[in-house]
Amino acid sequence: MKKIIALVLAAMMLTLVGAAMAENPSKGGGDFNKAETNNDFVFGFSDKEELVAWANEELAKMAEAEGVAAFFGKADEIAAILGDGELTVNEMLPVYAENYEESMGEQEIELAFATPYEKDADVAIMLGFKGEEAVEWSAFAGKVLDDSKILFKLDPATILKVQENFALLAVISK
Repeated sequence: MKKIIALVLAAMMLTLVGAAMAENPSKGGGDFNKAETNNDFVFGFSDKEELVAWANEELAKMAEAEGVAAFFGKADEIAAILGDGELTVNEMLPVYAENYEESMGEQEIELAFATPYEKDADVAIMLGFKGEEAVEWSAFAGKVLDDSKILFKLDPATILKVQENFALLAVISK
């Protein structure tokens, strides 16, 4: 009888532990490079093969450029965000947006990255769209939060453009 009671108690404890783990899963590799969302609006990273290939092509072009600011063609905008100094690009990923309507207004986007960034550091978020001859880049100010999450704001026109066309997102830091 004692063995049956012990087995029942052990089974109940396993069930409770399983439920607790489902409520609070541990952070794994899949939790990096993903977006936090507002209601139904989603701004996230795409894993579509053709978009990843596009990002890799741009990375190869950047490696051949005279420098980070020269590659993006936005030296003044980047300097306004980060100041002068050596610049580093640790991320260049394709992004998409879903379920956004212009009436939702400006949005704060929070993305998590595997690259460790210093808390409270300023970063430049670059969004690139395919142009006729080259990628057209825009710069946005971002701030590093805890756990290498980066927060930045996007205006409605930019979010709609991402939603309609996809884009590349790069993070520039010092």
